[in-house]
Amino acid sequence: MSSLLKLRPGHVAPINGQQDHSRTRHVTNRSNPIVRGKFPSLKNGQMVHYEGLLERDAFLWLEASPDIESYREQPNQIYFPDGGRMRRYTPDIEAVLCSGETVIIEVKPLHKTREVEIKHKLERVKAYFDVDLPPYGNPPHF
Repeated sequence: MSSLLKLRPGHVAPINGQQDHSRTRHVTNRSNPIVRGKFPSLKNGQMVHYEGLLERDAFLWLEASPDIESYREQPNQIYFPDGGRMRRYTPDIEAVLCSGETVIIEVKPLHKTREVEIKHKLERVKAYFDVDLPPYGNPPHF
């Protein structure tokens, strides 16, 4: 299962020194049994790194989709309010549609989306994206 959210200017926190199409988060725990790998992306002109077979399948679907212009794995981090604190979230995929619209995609097995903590986090991220932004992408004040 994957979730799509429309990405609006001002919702992402650029990382200093980050270039286009580079991953924000790098995996350091190699003891986890998740299948990791990479493949050459024709749409992006570089290797795409995946963490898990569902992510790999999502990238292959994006690669084959005529509606997707480009995509990148683990793009910029997003900061969103959760109660009285700000939390950090790194989406699995940021995709640019041929229409020019940008969406973020979270790839999770269906059973994981039913877990209380993950469900709460995804609901908070979605609520944050539903906030109306001031003009020119200035982030809202909380």
